[in-house]
Amino acid sequence: MIAFLSDRANALIALGILCSGAAIGFVVRGYQEAGIALGLRAIIADDVYGEIARRTKNRTAATKAIGKALDAFSDLIFGSVIPANCHRIFHRFASICGIQAFVILIGALRLAYFDYFGLDHRGYSTGLPFLLRSASARGDLAS
Repeated sequence: MIAFLSDRANALIALGILCSGAAIGFVVRGYQEAGIALGLRAIIADDVYGEIARRTKNRTAATKAIGKALDAFSDLIFGSVIPANCHRIFHRFASICGIQAFVILIGALRLAYFDYFGLDHRGYSTGLPFLLRSASARGDLAS
C-alpha cells in the first residue's frame, strides 16, 4: 500500500491528509490559528494534487484509484470535519454537537454525490460549494 505514495500526486495528497489530521489535533486542543493554517495547507495540497495528477503521464489505473480515494478522504476531512470542529470550539454550547454532526453529514453527502455523478464537461463540480471549498477541479478524474 505504501508503494502508491511513490507517485508524486498521491504523496502530496497524503501530506495534505497529515496536515488535516494535525489541524484537527490543534483545533480540539484550543490552538485554532495553527489548526486553520494547517487546514488551509491541506486545501492547497488538494488543489496542487489535481494539477500534478492531470499532468503526470503513465499513471496506472491502481495509482489513480488510490489517489481518487485519498482525495475523497482529504476532501471530507478539510471540507467538513475541520470546519465542524472549528465551529464547535468557537461556539461552546451543548446544542452545537448536533450542528457539528450535521455539517459532517452534509460534507459526506456532497462528496458521495460528486463521486457518483462526477463533474461537468469542464471538470468542475456544480452547485453550492461547501464551507471553504470553491467549485474546484478534481484532478484524478480528469486523467
